[in-house]
Amino acid sequence: MGVSYFEYQDQKVASKSRLVVVIVSFLFPPAGYWLVGRTGLALICLLTFGFAFTGIVIVPIHTWLIIGGARRRAKLAGASAE
Repeated sequence: MGVSYFEYQDQKVASKSRLVVVIVSFLFPPAGYWLVGRTGLALICLLTFGFAFTGIVIVPIHTWLIIGGARRRAKLAGASAE
């Protein structure tokens, strides 16, 4: 049986290194969102200069949570996420 689009996306995000994504998110927040496949949030962050102030705190935490959620969903679906 085939894998759905959402399961595939979760597997891609779940395979990312949390440490690398958090470091990139701290240095340049839009790139952190881009790494986890949230291009819309990356664009909003870039256009509103949200990364200049609160982005350096919020984006690393948010990307950490995005990867954690993807790993949980991938684990429930039966895929190897680590």
